[in-house]
Order: sequence, then C-alpha cells, then structure tokens
Amino acid sequence: MTAESSDVKLARVEEKIDALMEGVGDLRADVKAFAGRITRLEESTRDAVPQVWLLKERVAVVERDTANLKLEHERLRQEYEQGKKTTGGRWWEVAKFALSPVIAAAVGWLLGRKG
Repeated sequence: MTAESSDVKLARVEEKIDALMEGVGDLRADVKAFAGRITRLEESTRDAVPQVWLLKERVAVVERDTANLKLEHERLRQEYEQGKKTTGGRWWEVAKFALSPVIAAAVGWLLGRKG
C-alpha cells in the first residue's frame, strides 16, 4: 500500500510539474511577444522623442508670448478707459466754453425783457 501511495504521490508531483512547465512555456512566449511589442514601440517613437523637447520649448515660448500679450492688452485697455474719461472731460469743457456765452446772452435777454 505504501508503494501505491508513493506512486500516486509521484504522479501528482509529476502532474504539477507538467502544469508548471506549461505555465513557464506560456510565460516565455508572453515575454517574447511583449519584448517584440516594446521593440516596435521604441522604433516607432524614436523620432518623436526629440520632437517632444522641441514642442516643450515652443509651448514655453507661446506661453511667454501669451502672458506678454495679456499684459499688453490690459495696459491698452486701461489706456483706452483713461482716454475715454479724458475725452469725455474734454467734450464737457468744450461744451461749457461754447455754451457759456449763449447761456449768458439768454439770461441777459430774459432779464432785459422783464425789466
């Protein structure tokens, strides 16, 4: 009975070793396929890597230019707003200067009519 028991145990161990060997074979095939895919990926992106640095530099330049344009826009907007206020004030001064004699004449005429 111990001989059968040893034979049964040996058969189980061999069965597990066969399953393990099959798994190792599958793993090797997967590693080879993965290595091939990595190699193709490296080859296809080889030229892209230097472009990434160039694009990063261009993005930095564009971001700097955009920031400068925003500052310039804000400065021009403030100048425009200030100029609008100044222009409005100038028109009021012109209107007062032009209307002062007219108003004075009208008041004089009204006072002269009543008196």
